[in-house]
Amino acid sequence: MVDVIFFNDQEEFRDWLEENAEASELWVGYFRKSTGRASLTWSASVDVALCFGWIDGIRKTIDQQSYKIRFTPRKITSVWSAVNVKKVKTLIQLGKMKPAGMHLFNNRTDAQGYSAEQRNVPLAKAYEQQIKANQSAWTFLTNLA
Repeated sequence: MVDVIFFNDQEEFRDWLEENAEASELWVGYFRKSTGRASLTWSASVDVALCFGWIDGIRKTIDQQSYKIRFTPRKITSVWSAVNVKKVKTLIQLGKMKPAGMHLFNNRTDAQGYSAEQRNVPLAKAYEQQIKANQSAWTFLTNLA
């Protein structure tokens, strides 16, 4: 079984990443809020991971009180979500980014992010014609924007 580390706060996670910069993965454990136990939050862990050029991935249940998420170093070719790009811009302003995180962010090859996040993707002409043929469908689609 893969070792899971439970961190109480961002500082502990940051210390681990500084000491284990060459690691290939880490499973971070989280206690559910209902347990009342101190635990790093998922959002806070992503903030720290981004600073070091790491990213969250697979999430698995451990038991009724806890779960784990796998963190790995980002690849230079990985896709950046709009949420993570925004987070990194904030982390840069706060002076929290580390060299590895800055290198990956500044040299990312995919500036567009995930296709599901793109709002103004043009509709193919063939589909547009089909939808326009049904007035209620066309009205519905144009009202989504």
